[in-house]
Amino acid sequence: MLPILLAFCASAAAQVPALPPGGPLPGQTLVFSGFLSTWERPAGGIPSPLVADEPVQLTLTPPSRPGEAASARALRTLGDVSAVVELYAVCPHGPAAPEGLCPGLFFSFQLELTGRVAATCASSLNLADAYPFPVLVCAGPSGPGLTTGMTAHRRPIRTP
Repeated sequence: MLPILLAFCASAAAQVPALPPGGPLPGQTLVFSGFLSTWERPAGGIPSPLVADEPVQLTLTPPSRPGEAASARALRTLGDVSAVVELYAVCPHGPAAPEGLCPGLFFSFQLELTGRVAATCASSLNLADAYPFPVLVCAGPSGPGLTTGMTAHRRPIRTP
């Protein structure tokens, strides 16, 4: 896993549109762009890539009032691993901010894997961790002594 993580860190920085300092403006649509890659790892071994850098884009308009939520969904198949990719923006219950911004806005990012491996993974993130694209590793056993997984990442693993 370490070599894959080092590759993410060493790749060129992506250009990301700037957000206002207080977060998205009411009604502002956000485009979350990143990549999905699959890999396998034998017990005690180092992961080997299967399919790398499948682009994925999720577009949503975060809610601006307490108790509201918005979602975006994408379906991808990378070799023999399929994924449902979901992103939720949630404005928790509570008082509304006077300027219409959601206090406490958070995101839930979820991967549901099927095919060679069955796994469901999720994380709750603030805007800085979710944008421009959430980072998450999801994996499960795919055979005796073998783990298969998918990584959601912001920058391509492979460089041209």
